[in-house]
Amino acid sequence: MASRDSQGLQIALIIFVMVTVVLAVTTFFFYRRSEELRKTALAKDESEKAARDNYNTENFKVQYLKHILGASRLADAEFKTVRDSVLSDADMKTIDDQYQQHMKTYGEGLAQDKLDYANLLPNMLLALRARNVANTNLSDQVNQLSNEKKQMQVDEQKRTQEALTGLQQAKDDLAAQLQQYEQDRAKLTKDKEDQLAAFKNNLAKFAADIDKVQKSDEALQGQMKKMKETIDDQKKKLDASQPRSFETADGLVTWVNQRSNTVWIDLGTADGLRRQTLFSVYGQEETGVAQSERKASIEVTRVLNEHLSEARIVEDNPSNPILPGDQLFSPSWKRGELVHFALAGLLDINGDRRSDRELVHNLITSSGGTIDAEVTETGEVTGDVNSSTRYLVLGEAPADRKALDAWTKMITAAEQLGVEKLQLDQFLSWAGYKREVRTIPLGSGASSNGFRTRPAPNKAGNAAGNAPANAAEGLPERQPPAPAAGGNSPF
Repeated sequence: MASRDSQGLQIALIIFVMVTVVLAVTTFFFYRRSEELRKTALAKDESEKAARDNYNTENFKVQYLKHILGASRLADAEFKTVRDSVLSDADMKTIDDQYQQHMKTYGEGLAQDKLDYANLLPNMLLALRARNVANTNLSDQVNQLSNEKKQMQVDEQKRTQEALTGLQQAKDDLAAQLQQYEQDRAKLTKDKEDQLAAFKNNLAKFAADIDKVQKSDEALQGQMKKMKETIDDQKKKLDASQPRSFETADGLVTWVNQRSNTVWIDLGTADGLRRQTLFSVYGQEETGVAQSERKASIEVTRVLNEHLSEARIVEDNPSNPILPGDQLFSPSWKRGELVHFALAGLLDINGDRRSDRELVHNLITSSGGTIDAEVTETGEVTGDVNSSTRYLVLGEAPADRKALDAWTKMITAAEQLGVEKLQLDQFLSWAGYKREVRTIPLGSGASSNGFRTRPAPNKAGNAAGNAPANAAEGLPERQPPAPAAGGNSPF
């Protein structure tokens, strides 16, 4: 019984081992088959993806080609995406280059949404027809010009024949005139000989007459000298009796804004005013600048209308501020007329012994004046003093003899014509020019004379009602007076 059980176990063990081997072999074969199937599936996926990518690429190419052919146009953004995706293909790049070149060359006049080959041919046909019409017109013009040329040739031949006929006639006339000339020449020679004899006789008489005239001229020179002295004396008396220049204002200040350093004046486009014109400012109670001292100077910055302009304050005195109604003067500007000047001598404004002639030029011309004549410090003369010259601005007399002679001649000419003479400092003051402020040197070169003693503060001011002595330091900011109802505020 135990032997049978042992045999059964052996048989069962053998069967188990066989089944295990069969299962192992079967599992191995199934695993190997599954690996092969998995690799096949992956290969199919990659092939499908490549086919899909290829389809998309070819589809983009089709869309691009349909767009440029005009069969199915895309929106601008969509076409840009499609075009960017197909340009990596060399053939499509070539097609796109040709398309761009064709549209540029033959698509003139087409709208952006019409740039395709479907619209290109009709556009080219229209252009071709227009060219044909133009060529026809040109052909007609060529024929017309050809006919005109033939007619001109006929006319030219006719004129040539007439010219030849006229030339022969001129030759015949010349021969006749030469014959007449010889006859006239012989007669003229005889007449000259007769006149020469008469001239010699008259010359002797003239010599005697000249001697008499010279004696008479000396007497006249003496009389003229006395008359000139009389005229000079009368001119001095006349100048003394006449009012000085600028006795009437060129304009008035209408408004002041000390906060913005700005004033407004009653001159504008109708008065011929221009920007950068300088004016000196005098109090409204002053009767003439010849006897007055300017209180400020201003420069026109904007011409607002016919009788209103804005100006900046170039220089003023805080203790004597600009007020509405103050008078404006400029030697270089006059309402409705051009002021003429002459310049003579060394025009040194800042005392450095160098000429500031160009600055004086600018002061005159920027205000609308003009310069008729000049004598430089080297004696160089340009222009002439004439009856239109209003002022002669005098600088320092030159040291060179030649330059001094030219300087003296210009002054003499100005006096004879009644031109008013202005010293340079006087002109600068009237023109509203602000001189450069010199700094006081410190250190070893310093001097106590360069520093002014500041007066003690006086809150109440002086008896005459003027501002305190330290008004420049402590004066509160000035405000323009409030305009009355219906006043003339520039705003």
